[in-house]
Amino acid sequence: MVLIGTGFAAAMQAEIVLMRGIDLGVLYLLIIAIETLIVLSYAFFIGEGLDMKEAAGGVLILAGLAVVSA
Repeated sequence: MVLIGTGFAAAMQAEIVLMRGIDLGVLYLLIIAIETLIVLSYAFFIGEGLDMKEAAGGVLILAGLAVVSA
């Protein structure tokens, strides 16, 4: 529980710092991209594999974020 609380506190502090210097629209996209990468990394770490359909979906989401942010 302490680790989870520390993680939430660190994420909150990082978002506060970022909100002061980055446009909110860009920040929202960055947060989504980073959270997606964290979840995928954790899933890979615990041994959850991605099939081709899930990997293609992830690529499409990240490509969409790139298009929207450009």
